[in-house]
Amino acid sequence: MIRTNPTPQSHPTHLVSRRFHALLDYVCAMVLLLASTFIPFHDPNMRTFSMAAGGFLLLYTMLTDYKLSLLRMIPFYVHRGADLMIGILIAFSPIHFGVRGAPAILFIVTGGLLIYLSFCTQPEASS
Repeated sequence: MIRTNPTPQSHPTHLVSRRFHALLDYVCAMVLLLASTFIPFHDPNMRTFSMAAGGFLLLYTMLTDYKLSLLRMIPFYVHRGADLMIGILIAFSPIHFGVRGAPAILFIVTGGLLIYLSFCTQPEASS
């Protein structure tokens, strides 16, 4: 039987709850914002990019319609699309900036996590 509109409970790829997604968004934003204090960046543009990406992620996370949000203005499906776009941007930024080492690992892991969350989070609030 083929389901055209699977429910969050029946779809095997929706493994992450919206609450855990929100928590990981805040963690990723803080890591990106504070990365320049514990990781040496050789390129000042990469430091600026890290702070800008972390600030943008923090901003739209605080405005998304889920439990750990402040204002609940942005629908969750828009948030998931933004996670996908910024995750791709962050994950491939070491190639653009030509960065190696710890900063590259930080950006690849953070971007990969955001991409994963955009695909594997339950679209509806679980009860």
